[in-house]
Amino acid sequence: MFVIFFAIFATVMFRRKARQKGCDLKKPTFYPLIAALAMIAACFLILLVSNLVCELAHFSPKVQYVAGWVINIFCTAVYLTLVSRAWKSLSALPDRKA
Repeated sequence: MFVIFFAIFATVMFRRKARQKGCDLKKPTFYPLIAALAMIAACFLILLVSNLVCELAHFSPKVQYVAGWVINIFCTAVYLTLVSRAWKSLSALPDRKA
């Protein structure tokens, strides 16, 4: 859920920064939303596979719960890294000439 709220906030900030830099608004503006949807899908698939492995290996529900949290934290960290790198590259562009 955190990723969705952060993606909406990042989209607004990317749009503001793109206007300031004077570049095409569509590509940098929607990057956080596209990345968020991709990370949610990847996280869902990883969780699904890990739950199946835990069930087949007869791990306890506690291990499954902890594995789910670890996977969610890892996917969130990857998402934040992707968005911060995109923000740095957008910030490195020269300002719009008046």
